[in-house]
Amino acid sequence: MLNRISKLCILGLCTVLIVACSGSTESLSSSNFDGSAIISWHSPTRNTDGSELINLSSYTINYGLSPDSLTSSVSVSNIGLNTYVIDKLNSNTTYFFAIKSVNSDNVESPNSTIISKYTLTPYN
Repeated sequence: MLNRISKLCILGLCTVLIVACSGSTESLSSSNFDGSAIISWHSPTRNTDGSELINLSSYTINYGLSPDSLTSSVSVSNIGLNTYVIDKLNSNTTYFFAIKSVNSDNVESPNSTIISKYTLTPYN
């Protein structure tokens, strides 16, 4: 029988909006990193066994250049957030994104549905 903490709810929905950024105040050696992704999701409220989720502690956003290789990640510790911006992405590149919820025992849910978006070259 599975322990209750191992039954962390899978996030129900993850949507991604890619935006192009220009006029950055940061000094970059190349303009190939002008793409940004706005990641939005719905917070889980239940564990997979139907019980109330009471110990959500963070989210992990995984992303990469292949759905089988989400090699980059960012941790979002504010569980009140439902949107996060990932910047410094390559322009003219397809990225794949998924999100996990993490409970206070550091147990992660499986990845949400993986979605992809193509970043565009910013308009100057």
